[in-house]
Amino acid sequence: MASTRNRSSLVIAVVVALMALPMAAHSALVNPITTSDGSVIGGGNWETDVSLAWSVADAGDNYLYSYTFQAPDPGLSHFILQTSGNFTSNNILEISNDPVVLGTFSSEDQGNSNPGLPGDIYGIKFEGIEGDAPWTLTLLTDRAPMEGDFYAKGGDDSFAYNSGFGDRDGAKILVPDTVTQRVPEAGALLLFGSGLFGLVSYRRVRRMK
Repeated sequence: MASTRNRSSLVIAVVVALMALPMAAHSALVNPITTSDGSVIGGGNWETDVSLAWSVADAGDNYLYSYTFQAPDPGLSHFILQTSGNFTSNNILEISNDPVVLGTFSSEDQGNSNPGLPGDIYGIKFEGIEGDAPWTLTLLTDRAPMEGDFYAKGGDDSFAYNSGFGDRDGAKILVPDTVTQRVPEAGALLLFGSGLFGLVSYRRVRRMK
């Protein structure tokens, strides 16, 4: 009888853990990076007081990315968000700014339009950004999140990018990936791990008997 109860409890624990993985992935993911803690590198008038906060939330079968960029004057000229190399315009379902350009950008682009850019970046270039700080840019896409980079250009050759840009050690942000897949939260992984631990423990008890 006790063995049957233990087996039933174990099955329930594993099922709950498996169910928790896709459910937890529907939560928004939010994180800020700043020049004050060294996770953002800035130049020109943007050496200090720069920050980028972001969130990724489910929107049906798609993903809504939101980026809020804060920096001193002068204004924001353009913002480049890295994407996977096979990301195309077909993956852009809705976007907050128009026009946008999708391609590879470098510091050697015509007119030196990306001063301080530490390496090439493939992604979406948000242009025509108006208004005062903070600036919020949004993107609805079918691509799930991965870690990636950003670059922002302001007036008077001011610029900013994440400290982990390219292969550098440092901070990354969440950007659109190559495939659609859920990103489980730490709590879901912990719950799933607890279920697996219970399964191992149960098998050990049976062997001892």
